[in-house]
Amino acid sequence: MAPVEKLPPGTPIFRSPEWQANVWAAAFLMPTPAVRRYLERLSQTGEEFTREGFAAHFQVSRQAAAIRLEKLLPALVSGTGGSHGRDVTASPSNRD
Repeated sequence: MAPVEKLPPGTPIFRSPEWQANVWAAAFLMPTPAVRRYLERLSQTGEEFTREGFAAHFQVSRQAAAIRLEKLLPALVSGTGGSHGRDVTASPSNRD
């Protein structure tokens, strides 16, 4: 059952303890600065990016890696987030 299915109707998803735990775990295991460094290293060495390689590097499932990358993509492309130790998933604009 998805976290939203366990909430009373009309309750925002970010009020779900399961959702909060998932977001926290993703930010802990794949922090924005570390993801940025990983991608920069790939770029510098000419290595090809794969979700499998990303997941293996951070020792997470491919699904967790895909979800985290989806959340971080706007910040990584724009160059914002993570530069001051703050994770982009903590901002209200990234809440589902």
